[in-house]
Amino acid sequence: MKNVPLLLLMLTLIPAAIYAQKNIVKAGFIASGGVNSGVQYERSISDRISIAGQLGYATIFDVWSGENTNGLGVYLEGRYYFSKNKDLMEGWHAGIYLTYMDTKNKSDITPFNRDSFSIGIVGGYQWVFNSHITLDTLFGAGYMTIDDEFSNDSGIYPLVGLNLGYNF
Repeated sequence: MKNVPLLLLMLTLIPAAIYAQKNIVKAGFIASGGVNSGVQYERSISDRISIAGQLGYATIFDVWSGENTNGLGVYLEGRYYFSKNKDLMEGWHAGIYLTYMDTKNKSDITPFNRDSFSIGIVGGYQWVFNSHITLDTLFGAGYMTIDDEFSNDSGIYPLVGLNLGYNF
């Protein structure tokens, strides 16, 4: 008889633990003064707050000189989800982001390094489908600095992103 309450408790908690999808692994791009194409991991830390980080291959385009630089891109974001009646990490969200890109030009004539750092605000919508597939859209803007041996540029840059992932 003592086992019945324990069995009921286990039957209640096990499905909740199985269906509480707190992690999403995504692949996609984030563009702001350059493009970071890579793998992103998002983790829920409460019902409405998550943190995300992306590591990828970055390219910074210089439209004036035509010189592109390639290298490492890092993206960090803290998110707040507004939706009450949606699954965890689903719906409209807003947050703060940081990006860093460390790139190099492979030219034989004038090789150089170009770095960028930005901080800004971002929003978007993330869908979580029944198959655990996710689709995440991002729109925002932030202050960015781009430094290399020849110039130092800074200003407000837009941010857009699109990621496809799996929720587990």
